[in-house]
Parts: sequence; C-alpha cells; structure tokens
Amino acid sequence: RLEQLEQLFKESATHTISEDLIQRWERLGWTITELVDYGVVVITENKDQLQGRGMYAIRRESLSNTIVQAPHRFYDERTGVIARKLFVENDVYAVAWNSSHRKQIDIAHEQQHHFNAFMNALTNHETKGVQLHGFDSGTRDGNTKSTDVILSDSTRFPARHAMQTAIRLKEL
Repeated sequence: RLEQLEQLFKESATHTISEDLIQRWERLGWTITELVDYGVVVITENKDQLQGRGMYAIRRESLSNTIVQAPHRFYDERTGVIARKLFVENDVYAVAWNSSHRKQIDIAHEQQHHFNAFMNALTNHETKGVQLHGFDSGTRDGNTKSTDVILSDSTRFPARHAMQTAIRLKEL
C-alpha cells in the first residue's frame, strides 16, 4: 500500500490532477485538492477515515529542492505553524505535517509510514529534507541554554547544505 501511495505522490507532483488520479486517491482514503492560483497540491486524509497518516502540500512549479516536515506538530510547540510559514512565505518545494499526536504514533521514528512514502516519491540527489522538532530550553545547559534553534543533519560535522540552511533560518 505504501508503494501505491508513493506512486500517487510522484504523479501528484508532476502530472495534471485528473479525475482518474482523484479517484485513485479516494480509493485509498485520501483527498487531493489543487490550488490552481498558487500552483499547490494539497493531499489530506478523508475526514471520515482519519488514521494519523499525515497531511501534505507540494508546490509543483517550485525552484526549491527543500522539503519541510513537522512530524510532531501537536507536541513540539509551533513546529506546524513554522512549517506552514516556511512553505507559504518561501519557495519551499513541499511540506508534510503529522495528523495525530506523537503519543499515538511517532512518525519521525517509524520505518513504514506515509511520511517516508512522501519523501521517497519526491526526493532525488538534490532534494534536501528538513524536519522541525521542538525542545525544552529548560533542560539545556552551558552553550545551549540560550539556544532558540538547533539544526542537525545527524552527523558529527554538518554538511554544506545544513550550514546553508542554518544561515538562511538565521536570516529569516
């Protein structure tokens, strides 16, 4: 089923939204909406079939190669709003939000989830994924005590794209 979903995400990012594509999404319990004036496609779970599979938006004509994820928007304060603002106010290619609390399913740590199908469908060798997470500044000490943002590419020495992202976030 996730392979099917991955194919639908790919098609939705690159093809005209046809009646056939809409129906294939609906058969899997999803709704696809094209915001033509904005060049954006929004994919959500059907309201009567909410299962915590996420919510997604793709800017089809974007020149960006950045995909933003907010996997804990109900738990990590304002990460969902930050993801939306990054998408709306910048030329971000795509964005994904969780649709259930992380206590129900922590999608940032799931191997088989719709977030992964979305990322697999949209990524290539140039695509950069950014996950937004919150943290409790009260638990920080030393140099991180006054930290507003932590940026990590999960390596000991950040790659160039991580450093460029940090500079851009600082500017914003």
